[in-house]
Amino acid sequence: MTLLSARGLNKAYGAKTILAGVDLTLSAGDRVGLIGRNGTGKSTLVRILIDDVEADAGEIIRRRDLTIGSVDQNPDLTGFESVQAALLSGLARHQAVTAELHAVNERMETAEEAALIPLVERQAELSAEIERLGGWNLEHLADAMGDALRVPPKDRSPTSLSLGEQRRVALAMVLLSRPDVLILDEPTNHLDVTTIQWLQDHLTGYPGAILLVTHDRYFLDDVANRIVELDRGHLSAYAGNYTAYIVERAEREAQAARAEERRQSAIRSELKWVRRSAPARTTKQKARLERFDALVAARPAAAEGEAVLHIPHPPRIGKTILEIRGLKKAFGQRTLIDGLDLTLKKGDRIGIVGPNGAGKTTFVRMVLEQEPADAGTVKQGVNTKIVYADQARADLDDSNSVRQEVAGDNDQVFVGERAIPVPTFLDHLLFDDAAQRTPVGALSGGERSRVALAKSLREPGNLLILDEPTNDLDLNTLRVLEDALVRYPGCVLAISHDRYFLDRIATAVLAFEGHGRVVLYEGSYAMFRERQQRPSEDPPSPTKAAAPRPSAGPKPSPKKPRTRRTFKQEQAFGRMETDIMEAEAAVMSLQDTVNDPAAIRELGPKMKDKLAELEAAERRVEGLYAEWAVLSELEPYGA
Repeated sequence: MTLLSARGLNKAYGAKTILAGVDLTLSAGDRVGLIGRNGTGKSTLVRILIDDVEADAGEIIRRRDLTIGSVDQNPDLTGFESVQAALLSGLARHQAVTAELHAVNERMETAEEAALIPLVERQAELSAEIERLGGWNLEHLADAMGDALRVPPKDRSPTSLSLGEQRRVALAMVLLSRPDVLILDEPTNHLDVTTIQWLQDHLTGYPGAILLVTHDRYFLDDVANRIVELDRGHLSAYAGNYTAYIVERAEREAQAARAEERRQSAIRSELKWVRRSAPARTTKQKARLERFDALVAARPAAAEGEAVLHIPHPPRIGKTILEIRGLKKAFGQRTLIDGLDLTLKKGDRIGIVGPNGAGKTTFVRMVLEQEPADAGTVKQGVNTKIVYADQARADLDDSNSVRQEVAGDNDQVFVGERAIPVPTFLDHLLFDDAAQRTPVGALSGGERSRVALAKSLREPGNLLILDEPTNDLDLNTLRVLEDALVRYPGCVLAISHDRYFLDRIATAVLAFEGHGRVVLYEGSYAMFRERQQRPSEDPPSPTKAAAPRPSAGPKPSPKKPRTRRTFKQEQAFGRMETDIMEAEAAVMSLQDTVNDPAAIRELGPKMKDKLAELEAAERRVEGLYAEWAVLSELEPYGA
């Protein structure tokens, strides 16, 4: 059943066309992922659908009594006295239906027999609607949603909350309201991994329609059953999730390339005829000439370029980059870090994960010497130079043009020995000459994030500290950021809840696990996730903050002797760490391929085979971990 239909939407800002005849239909059960480059108009389309912006042309047809729910990037909660009051407001529809049901029940007590039938029917409709809205216990519904999304305490004033806390409250409110159409713009921003997984599961079973704007590729893969891509004002639809979109887009691009080759071949053939034909034209010749003109005019629109990110090469890296010993930090009775030891060496890229409020940003502030430690030391190396990109993008001056904001006092960026002019540096990040002259205040949220990224990374450093660098970036920019970080020869500390991003870049994970426990897990983020998903007999010590590598295995229990490994199993166990690392490297290489637009175009329909190869490689990694888990429980051969 169609809930909402947009037809022929047009929208322009000055000379820039954002939407050019966009059509979109949402039906019950649709979970649509809206993707596109920053600044293409995704947020504009969303705002038109929720009646926040008026289209220049076109129409939107909504089902009668349709309810639409959305979460603003900067929600306004000033009208609520407390977090609890805000949450309960999300149950307004629930409360109205419940009140009407009570009124119907009262009328049934005194109604004539002839009037009972319509009242009974209405009673059934209202009861079914209450069940659809989540049940009968309002307080329980609000509490359960608040707990799932980890909103602040119920008695807190919304005006005292951070932006991230306000967004979580607003998200809880709209989910409690159970609208027919749910429109979410970057819902995973400011959520930790556990909460993102809960939201993922919750939306997968959502009964209404969902329109979702997100850069989280795992989230899109799990939730979306249709992808629509906004590109240069036009919307293209793809059936299936994000992976299916990659395959179908590759097939379309390969087909378009073949069609263009046929057009070029026809032009070459007709061009020979045009050059050798007589000046006087017969009617047939004129018709053929018109066909030639049509062939030339039918050239495809120029594809947008791919972004390129240059991270300036770091200055000389000394023996010590960062050394932390016995670090402790608490606020009142709440301990964030209780004895952390950490040493960074060249090439380390550490992903910092943990629930919101666990102390990740406080830790970064201590490394930056902006927050004092209660105990312990944070020692930077003599040659250590830190480059910091904060998540707030707070240091952008809206009155400056993009070029002024990024250039500062410099007119070029150095990559190794090569100097890149700032305009070229920005052009590589898909800011053309006109965009470079645009005031920062006129940019979209995603474009602002790209400017902040360019500004942060214009100076060379050997320790990059990135706080939620993926927020609001489009998928293309995310990919080039990941590629640049993997190539970067210095060290990286990155706070992120983006699982795909961490899978791509992290060589180790620093996990804030609560109650002061902070643990460094060596190896990739995939290894960290595998370790978290199975119980550990011998968890790493938070004071040492070092996890054993896979080959170490848990220590045997003296109370329960275990069966010994066979000779062949002992040999296999000795190779296990190498096998796992090689298998994970194969997975990362295949992930790079299936996310590389150039590779997508080259492979075309063969992308399906490459994705099947990736799936097999991921199964091999899972199998190796399972085998390691079994063998590590056994005594060594000959013990």
